[in-house]
Amino acid sequence: MARNKKLFVETSDNKTAPPIQLRVTADERALLEQKAKDAGKGLSEYLRQAGMERPLRSKVAAEILNDLRLLAMDVKRLARESGKHEKEHLDTLKAIQTAMQKIWDKRVQL
Repeated sequence: MARNKKLFVETSDNKTAPPIQLRVTADERALLEQKAKDAGKGLSEYLRQAGMERPLRSKVAAEILNDLRLLAMDVKRLARESGKHEKEHLDTLKAIQTAMQKIWDKRVQL
């Protein structure tokens, strides 16, 4: 009787496959672990996302984006309360939007 020598058969139920072995130097491993930690991910999840070309942002970048969103909301609120959309309010909103877009587009590694 012939044995099936396949170690992995693709299925659509997303079950965990056998582990992938990856050889790296001690320095490379430390760097990967640090990048995973900075992104708020485990090493496996970090490598999965990087390997599948999913956007990776550090936790710092995510926190900065959130802070900028809050600032933008405050500027809008102040503009509403004053009853005017002064040029400085609009300029501040544009600056915040530009900063957010840079982080989003470049996937800043902070």
